[in-house]
Amino acid sequence: MGSIITLGIDKFEIEWGKNNIFNNHSNLFQKTDIKKEKYYYANNYTEIKDAYSAPLRKVKKRLDMLGYSLTNIQKLYRMAINEFKKHTNCKRMPSFKQLYDTLSMINLGAVKLTEEDECNDHDFGKYFKNCIAPKLGFNDKDFAYDFGEFYENLDPYIIVRLLAENHNNMKKNVIWCYQDIVDGGYVSKTDIYQELNENNKFLIVTEGTSDLFIIEKCLKLFHPEIIDFFSFIDMQDNYPFTGSGNLYKFIQGLSKIHPVNNVLAIFDNDTEGNDKYEQSKDINLPHNIKIVKLPTLKGFQKFKTIGPSGMNMQNINGCAVAIECFLDLKYNINTSPIIRWTSYNNNLRRYQGVLENKDNYVRQFKKATPNHSAYDFAKLISLTDTIINHCIELIDK
Repeated sequence: MGSIITLGIDKFEIEWGKNNIFNNHSNLFQKTDIKKEKYYYANNYTEIKDAYSAPLRKVKKRLDMLGYSLTNIQKLYRMAINEFKKHTNCKRMPSFKQLYDTLSMINLGAVKLTEEDECNDHDFGKYFKNCIAPKLGFNDKDFAYDFGEFYENLDPYIIVRLLAENHNNMKKNVIWCYQDIVDGGYVSKTDIYQELNENNKFLIVTEGTSDLFIIEKCLKLFHPEIIDFFSFIDMQDNYPFTGSGNLYKFIQGLSKIHPVNNVLAIFDNDTEGNDKYEQSKDINLPHNIKIVKLPTLKGFQKFKTIGPSGMNMQNINGCAVAIECFLDLKYNINTSPIIRWTSYNNNLRRYQGVLENKDNYVRQFKKATPNHSAYDFAKLISLTDTIINHCIELIDK
C-alpha cells in the first residue's frame, strides 16, 4: 500500500503525498520545529510520532515571506482559475472574495476532516465540494468534471493562508506528518528538511554597522519565526557601505550583477540619505531589489535641535533621522537627546542633522532585553514591522 505523508492543521488534512511523491513543506517550519504529534489511520487508530509542527500564527508569517501574502494569493488563485478554464468548459468559479469569505470563517476547532467528519471526506477537494460549495450555491452542474478536483490540486498554501485569517485558528498547529515515509524507506530523515533557497531570502543593506546590528537584534527578539529569511553583511571587519554615498554606489553595482537574493537597501531618513534615495530612483533596478528609507514618525516632529539659529524644537523627519533615533533615548541616560545641525545640502536646501552622543544610546541598547529591563522598544518594533512589510511588498510585485 505504501506510506502517506500529509500536511494539515491539527486534524484538518489539506494535502497528502505517497511514498516518494510529495511536495516538500519544510520551508513552512524552522529546523527545530519537530514535535511529537498524533498520526491518524483507518478504524480510528492513532500513533504518536515525530512531525514538523508550528502554530498557524507562526506559519502565517512564513507564508507571507514565501510570497503568499493576501495580495499574492489573490493573484495565484486567479491564475489557477484561468489555467483551469483553458482545459474545461466550466461555466463559473467562486471568486477570490467568495473563497476568502468562506475559508476565513472556518473555525478549525469545529471542523474535523477525518473519518468521523460529518461529510465523511478525507481530502480538502472532497470537503470543499461537499461541505463548502453548496453554501456558495455551486454544484456539479456548473462544471465539466469533478468540482472538488480543482480545489484538491489548488496550491495548499492558499488554503492555509486564508484559514489564518480567522483569529480563532492562530493557535492551531500546522502539522507535516512525514515519519511514515521515513519509516517506509522512501526518504531519509536528513533529506526531509530543506534549507530556504537563496531567492527566498532577503539581504538587508544599510548605511552603517550600527544599523545592521540594531535591525538584526530586533528581528531576533520580535520576529524569531522568520529570522532565517534574512541575511546580513558581515559587520566584523571593514563594513563596505558606510554612509549614504557608498550605499548608493553599492546599489549601482547590484543593478548590473542581478543578485539571487532579494535585496532591501535602507537609507537613513536624513538630508544625505534622502538625497541619495532620490538619486537611486533613476537606477534601473532588477525586480528583486527595493530601495527604502527609514520611516517617518510622529514622535520625530518635535525634537530638540541645536545649530546656526540656536536651540529649537523642530521636525527632524527627512533631515536628521538615523536608526539611533529609534532607540530608547531616555533609558539610563541623564541628558536629553539633541540633534546638531551640521553641513548644508544645496540640492535639498536643508541642513544635515546628527544625533549627539549616539554611541551612548547604542551601548545601552546592547544591554537591553524586553523581559529584563524597562527599555522602550516601541519605535524599534514599529521599524522592524515596516522592514518586514517592505520585504513582503518586494515579492508582491
